Amino acid sequence: FVFGSVLRLGPGISEYYLPFLEREFPELASRYKVLYAHNYAPGGYVELVEGKVKALKRQYGLADRPSSRKARPMPVLASQLGLFDAAG
Repeated sequence: FVFGSVLRLGPGISEYYLPFLEREFPELASRYKVLYAHNYAPGGYVELVEGKVKALKRQYGLADRPSSRKARPMPVLASQLGLFDAAG
């Protein structure tokens, strides 16, 4: 299955992410500043991305949700590992 969503830049995230873009991808930084003037991208952009994801899922036959098959259980260890066993 595939899940797609647009970026959300809330408080504490935008202060980190936007300087990262300016440093690593300066050609994208100004577009992101305009697109994410608030925490969320504008509705038209969200609809555009959702439409593209939906079309790709349809094209490749991908589901909207994970299948209802249960995950295999994790193997049980013979005993609990000690927190400081490896410390020397």
